Amino acid sequence: MSTYENFEDSLEIIQSQMTSRSRIPSSLQTIKSEEMCNNTYLSRLSDAKCINAFFESMIGCDFVHIDEESKSFYLYAQNKKGERIVMPETALVMYITYMAFIKPIYKNNVVVKKGASYNTIKRRVMFVSWLHKQESVPSPYTFRTKDYLKKTKRTMAKRGKHVHPKQAKKATSIDIEDAINKIIKKENEQIDSLLTKKLLVKTLKIRQAKIRLTSLRDRTIILIGFHGMCRVSEVASMSFEQLEFSNDALFIKMDEENNKTRNNYRKHILPVENPLHCPIATLRQYIQEANISSGCLFYKIRNKGLDKSEIHISSQTVQRLVKEFLGADKSSHSLRVGMAVAMLEANVPTEIIMNNGGWESKEIMWRYTDQYDVVKHNKSIL
Repeated sequence: MSTYENFEDSLEIIQSQMTSRSRIPSSLQTIKSEEMCNNTYLSRLSDAKCINAFFESMIGCDFVHIDEESKSFYLYAQNKKGERIVMPETALVMYITYMAFIKPIYKNNVVVKKGASYNTIKRRVMFVSWLHKQESVPSPYTFRTKDYLKKTKRTMAKRGKHVHPKQAKKATSIDIEDAINKIIKKENEQIDSLLTKKLLVKTLKIRQAKIRLTSLRDRTIILIGFHGMCRVSEVASMSFEQLEFSNDALFIKMDEENNKTRNNYRKHILPVENPLHCPIATLRQYIQEANISSGCLFYKIRNKGLDKSEIHISSQTVQRLVKEFLGADKSSHSLRVGMAVAMLEANVPTEIIMNNGGWESKEIMWRYTDQYDVVKHNKSIL
C-alpha cells in the first residue's frame, strides 16, 4: 500500500489500472433488489450484487456468495487452486476509486453524473469489512484503507460532489394536520359516492368498512411516522410486539431487525390534545378496528379486511401516501426530518432527539435539522 500514500498519485495509478468503462457490464449501472421484510438484508443484498458485478468485470470472479433462501452472505472468491481468498487492500482501494469518480449514474438511460454518493461508498466498504469479520478472516478495511476513504471524501467535496445527500423537505405539524384532514375528506367522499350506487346492503357495508379501515390505517401511518421520527422501512414493517403503551406515552422498541443504526433502544411518542391528530389515540383505534393482537401492524386491506397473505405493506405504499396527502415536494423522509426540526424548535434536549432518531452522533442530528429556523426560534439572536 506504500504506493497509495500520496492520494493524488494513487488516484492516477488506480484509474490507469481500471478496466475500460465499455467493458463494465450493464448490471453495474442500475441494480435494484426486490423489497423484503428485513431492511438490513435488503440493503446488504443490493450492496453484494453491486460489489460482485464490479469484481466480476475486473478479475472474473465474485467476492460475495449470496444465499437468498437463508438470507446469508459468505466470502466466495477463490484462487486457481480452489482455495477461498479474502479481498486484498488494493482491491478495496480500486473499488472505492471506481465508486467515487468513475461509476456512471444513469437517469432515463442518460449519464447524469459520475460517481456515487459518499454514504453509499462507505456503506459498501463497511459491508465488506463486516463480511470478513463475521468469518474471522483479515479485513481489507485497515488503517490504510480507512485513511484512503477519508482522503476520497475530502477530494469528492473539493470536486463539488455530494458528500452527504440533501435532506428531504421537512413536514411541519400543520402539514400533518392538513394531511389527516385530507384523508378524512377522501373517506367521506368515497362513502358518499357508494350511497349513490345501487348496491346490496351487505355489499355496501363491506365496502364502507374497507374505506373506513383504509382511512384509519393511512392516518395511523402518517401520524406514527411523523411523531415517531420513523424511517419508511420502520413504519412499513412495524409490529404489535414493538409497542409499549403507558398512561402518558407510547414506546416503540427498536432492534437490529427493524432499524439500521442503533440496536435495542426505544422511541417515545407523546399524546396530542386533538384526538383526530393524536398518534396514540389513532393507533389504539386502528388496532381495535383491525383486530390486531400480534404480528405486523400495516397490511393491504381487502373487502374481507387485512390481507395477511403478504408480509406487510411496502415502503412504496408509505411513500405514495406522503406524496398524495402532503404534496409532491415531500417524501417519506420528510416525516422524520420534520419531527426532528420540530423537537429542536421546541427546545427538546438533543439527547432525546438523538434517541428518537436512533443517532449515535450529534453530527448526524445536525444534518437532519439544518432546516431549523434559528432566527425565528432563538430570541437571543434577535
